[in-house]
Amino acid sequence: MMADAERYRADDVVEATRVAAKNALESQIYSLNNFINDFENSRWLEASEKERVETENSEALNWLEENQWGDTEEFETQQKNLKATANLLVKKLEEAKSKKTNLSSSEPSEPEVPSFAPKFPSHTRADTPVNHLRTAEQRLGKYFRSPSANVRTRFTEFELQDISNLLRELGYVSWSREPRLYIVLRVIEQLQLLDSFIDRGITDLWFPFTRTSLPEILTASMRADFEKAQALVLKEVHSDRNSPDVSDEHKFSLFDEQSPTLGA
Repeated sequence: MMADAERYRADDVVEATRVAAKNALESQIYSLNNFINDFENSRWLEASEKERVETENSEALNWLEENQWGDTEEFETQQKNLKATANLLVKKLEEAKSKKTNLSSSEPSEPEVPSFAPKFPSHTRADTPVNHLRTAEQRLGKYFRSPSANVRTRFTEFELQDISNLLRELGYVSWSREPRLYIVLRVIEQLQLLDSFIDRGITDLWFPFTRTSLPEILTASMRADFEKAQALVLKEVHSDRNSPDVSDEHKFSLFDEQSPTLGA
C-alpha cells in the first residue's frame, strides 16, 4: 500500500506540473493577444508585423485547443516560442518609440501606458470622439499606473463606481459590471483572463475567493496573487473581526449595509 501511495503521489505531481504548463501557455497566448491589440502599442507596430504575430498567436491557440492532453515539455516549448516572439516585439516597439523620440526631441514624449491597458473595443460607437476615448483610458490607467497602486490599502466605493463607468464609456459593458474582478486581475497582470471568468458565470458576487473557489485557469502562483490582491476591493468587517471564531477569509466582505451591489 505504501508503494501505491507513493506512486499515486508521484503521478499527482506530474499531472500538476503538466496542468501548470498548459495554463502558463494559455496565459502567454492571451497576454500576447492583449499586448498587440492594445491601442497605444498597436500605433507603433507595422501592419505586417502585427499580422505576423497575430497569425503565430492564433496557431498557438489552435494547437492548444487540439492538444489539451499534451505533455509538459510540449506546452513549455510552445510557451518558450511565444515568449521569444513577445520579447522581440517589445524590443521592436521600444526601438520605434526611441527612433521617433530622437527625430522629434522637441515634441513631448509619449505617456507610459501600463501593460494590459484595454484597447478601444470594436463595438465602441463610431461617433464617439477619439479624444474622449483617450481621456477615459488615461483616467482608467491612473488607477494602476503609479507605484502607489501596488501599495494602496483598498479601493473606495467611489473609485469602484468610477472604474465601472469608465469601462462602460470605453465599450466594455460586461467588464463594467464586474469592476472588482477587473481590478484584481489587472493588478496581478492577468486581465486577459477576465472574459474567461465572465464566461464561466463568475461575478463580483463571488468575492471573497479562496484558492479552491478560483477557476482552474489560474495557476497556483496566480491563485496566491489573486487571494492577496482581492483585499483591495473588499470591505473589512469590523464587527467581531477580532473574534477567534472568525477565520481570515471571513474578515472581509464584498458589500456594506449602504452598498448592496455595485456594477450589477
